[in-house]
Amino acid sequence: MAAEAVWEIASLRLKKLNKNNYTQWFSKMQPLRTENDLLVLGVPDEFFGQLAEESCGSSLADSLVNIQGVDYRYTFEKSKSPRSRKKAAKINDRNEEQLELFSLDVYDSEQKSTEPDICPSSDAGESPAVPAAAEIPVAVPAEDTRQLPRWRNVNTATFDNFIVGDDNRGAYTAARAVAEEPGALYNPLFLYGTNGIGKTHLLQSIAHAVNDMRPSYTVRCTSCSELVNDFYRIMSEHRNTGEFRDKLLDADVLLVDDVHGLAKKVQMQEEFFNVFNTLIRRGKQIVMTCDRQPCEIADIDKRLTTRFESGVICQIGMPEYEARMVILKMWRKNILTNTWLPDDVLEFLASNIRSSVRRLKSAFMTLSFHASLSGKSDISVAEAEDQLHALIAEELTSRAISVEDIQRTVAEFFNLTIADLLGTKRTKNIAEPRMVAMSLARELTQDSSTAVGAAFGRNHATILHAEKQVELLCAKDENMRRSVVQIKRKLQK
Repeated sequence: MAAEAVWEIASLRLKKLNKNNYTQWFSKMQPLRTENDLLVLGVPDEFFGQLAEESCGSSLADSLVNIQGVDYRYTFEKSKSPRSRKKAAKINDRNEEQLELFSLDVYDSEQKSTEPDICPSSDAGESPAVPAAAEIPVAVPAEDTRQLPRWRNVNTATFDNFIVGDDNRGAYTAARAVAEEPGALYNPLFLYGTNGIGKTHLLQSIAHAVNDMRPSYTVRCTSCSELVNDFYRIMSEHRNTGEFRDKLLDADVLLVDDVHGLAKKVQMQEEFFNVFNTLIRRGKQIVMTCDRQPCEIADIDKRLTTRFESGVICQIGMPEYEARMVILKMWRKNILTNTWLPDDVLEFLASNIRSSVRRLKSAFMTLSFHASLSGKSDISVAEAEDQLHALIAEELTSRAISVEDIQRTVAEFFNLTIADLLGTKRTKNIAEPRMVAMSLARELTQDSSTAVGAAFGRNHATILHAEKQVELLCAKDENMRRSVVQIKRKLQK
């Protein structure tokens, strides 16, 4: 297949995945030739190629999987003549029908929401006011007397609106102590747990509290993905890290969300390591959030892992039923103005939405909107169940078995640790159980291969390879087949 045709399909996928990355990196590449299953891409120079490889190499590899039945590899080569902007724009502007034409349904990607764990995302400062729905012009027929829902703006994440329970009390206490005496006690502070349970809320609460109590302090509150993008942008434009380093080293309090985003970013890890050491040495406060413990982050420098473990590590769990009820009643009191959700509906929500506070809030707002739009002052449990049937079905499915459950069960079965499964060792006693865990994650969960890959610190292609290999292993090795069957039984009990 011609290089131009391969790159056109890959470009469509990359644009769909992340337009900013496409503009910054991939639009500056040009297809030179194909050599069997190898696509040679022209880049401005070797330095650009190195940065692109670190910043988004995994995305590029994923985009070349299954193009008319071929899994292409790629390599960079210095281009003699850059591709014209006109041609790049032409590919960039292809309509979405071409995605179906080239069977892009085989390429699935899930992007993590940037919404905070309880309240919408903001920087360290106050959240911008959200206009009430009544202030927005809406075309409503004259005879229609229904009111659109009006919600108060309570978007600022603070300690006051963080509901404390047994599963987050330790993290909450440590975060408050850090906010009151930055750099004095728990430094660094590492908060970890699954998505949507309050990590970002606590991070932003620290930012707001420090700004209120110590207005002279410089607080940097950012996501890891923003740091990574800023780092590679500066490197691409200026080819030095001075500007990036200076922006962080002037912080009295550095708050970094989703620090697992450093995985595979070798140059960025080195720079963050140096910044981290300097800030700690100066007595400045660092707080990080992550979806796993430091030892379970794959493809990250061990020096960083030890630094992350040098302070206090706190896990945050999903609030129990009683805490979920408190959260729902708080939202009912603080958010709703012209509709009402009765206690039995809140009990229904607290009982059925258990995976994340973010999803709980989505269900709450959906029912509030439905009640208001239907002209009712409240809503029944039966109506709530009808409105949320798809969400509840997904909750039941995901609650049954998670990727984390599979990782833990496989690790225990083979006498390994989760860190072994997520690590880079390729000895047989680790590589085969790792592939079993990946394969079972695809079989027993609803997660896409891209999402499963993210959970293992691998890419889409690696998960597909693992599925094929486990099938072959089970066919020729009866002990492996029995092991897989036993693990599945354990998980499905």
